[in-house]
Amino acid sequence: MKNLFNKLYFLLLVVMVTSCSKDEISLNDTLVGVWERMDSNPEFNSSSKLVFASDHSGLSVNSNTFDTGEMTSTVSEFKWEILGDEISVIKNDVNEDVYLLNSKGELVLNILQDKPFSKISDNTQNY
Repeated sequence: MKNLFNKLYFLLLVVMVTSCSKDEISLNDTLVGVWERMDSNPEFNSSSKLVFASDHSGLSVNSNTFDTGEMTSTVSEFKWEILGDEISVIKNDVNEDVYLLNSKGELVLNILQDKPFSKISDNTQNY
């Protein structure tokens, strides 16, 4: 009987340690998609998009439109992971940025929370 109890206890422990929390799964599902932030100043308007794919890869797309009509654009790849309630963006194997979802469901850089990203699409196929 004691042997059976030990086996059940061990099995329960393994299941608890290896299972994902529902919060992490929910955050993962919420995060996947395209997020955008628009900024403007007297000289140019900028658009920043973050694309979070379900395979934990992503793209950062930044575009600037200047008053002269000139446009510039950059694209960079990243990987991402969820640690608790934080979303870490990893570029070139270096943890570069940490994002959070605020109470309004907006994605914010943890050090720049007054400029949120809004989710514009659940579909990442166009990127």
